[in-house]
Order: sequence, then structure tokens, then C-alpha cells
Amino acid sequence: MIPSNHPRTRLRWCPALLFALIIFGFSSMQGDEVEESYRRLRTFGQSTPTPTATQAILKLTATKTPAPRVTVTMTAAGQKATSTPTPPPPARFVFPKLDYLKVGHVIGYFWLGLTVLYALGLQTRWSPVQAVIICALYAVSDEFHQTFSPGRTASARDVLLDTLAALGGVLIFIILLKIRASFKKRHQA
Repeated sequence: MIPSNHPRTRLRWCPALLFALIIFGFSSMQGDEVEESYRRLRTFGQSTPTPTATQAILKLTATKTPAPRVTVTMTAAGQKATSTPTPPPPARFVFPKLDYLKVGHVIGYFWLGLTVLYALGLQTRWSPVQAVIICALYAVSDEFHQTFSPGRTASARDVLLDTLAALGGVLIFIILLKIRASFKKRHQA
């Protein structure tokens, strides 16, 4: 076992510190910056088809109001034509129900959990629990820090989401280590 003050052991904390700094940077953003980023993410998945030459000419000659849709209905006296404006096409998102900001929480804390466990190593059976606790405490401190950014608030729901994401990262790291160990054992035999 390598002593904890060994330079190589301290270097194992670099990925965890990197993800902690990235999370800190995102939580330092002001509320209007977050809204602008969220708007960009929502419009990122929208489909914008390339117009044909005919569509481009019609667009140049068209007025600003949408063309009316003519519908014909049968009445007792004969046919009656009515027109209604054509509604705009619905916005299409890659994942319409997905909250992209929460996905950022999950990605950031997933990697933080994974890298904190990597830094701690599996020297004891409590290392995974310690990693999740460290990430949960960081999530609480990060939400508190966020309250000092204009337009931002703290949320217990975000702390729970962050902790669960970190737990997911820890579990994936453990699963990968077990797969690696069984792979090594199979190839040594």
C-alpha cells in the first residue's frame, strides 16, 4: 500500500479537483446567463430544414402574415368557405421533456463521484461510502455557494439529484473494477 502523503496518491485527486472546479464554475453563473444557456440548449435540437429554390423565392415574396388555410364546409344552403391562419409548426427538440440543466447536474456529479472514489482507492470497504458522503457534502456547499450568485437559489432537490448521480458514478467505478478483475483472473488461468 502506498502511503497517503506519497506524490502519486496526491495526483490521484487531480481529476476529482478538476470536476469540482467545473461544477463550481457552473454554479457561479448568474441567473440570466443560465437562462441564456438553457435557451441555447433547447433550440440546439430544433430542426431547420434547408429551403428549396421555390421555397426561398416564395419566402422572399411572401408577406409577414401566414397564408390563410381555406376550409370548405357543407351547409343546408350550399358550400361555405372559411379561412383560418395556419399555425406555426411546433418546435422539435431532440428530447422535448428533458431538462438539460438537470442533465448537467447528473453528468458533473456522476464524474465527481467516480473520480473521488478513484482518488480514495478501494483500500477499505468504506471507501465507496466515503466517496458518496464527500460528494453529498460538496453538493450542499455548492448549492449554498450558488445562493450568492444573482438570480440563483439553492435547492434540496438538486442536492438529492447530485448525490444520486455521485452514487451512480461510484457504482459504475466498482462494477468496472470487478469486470477488470474477473477479466484478469480469466486470462491468468
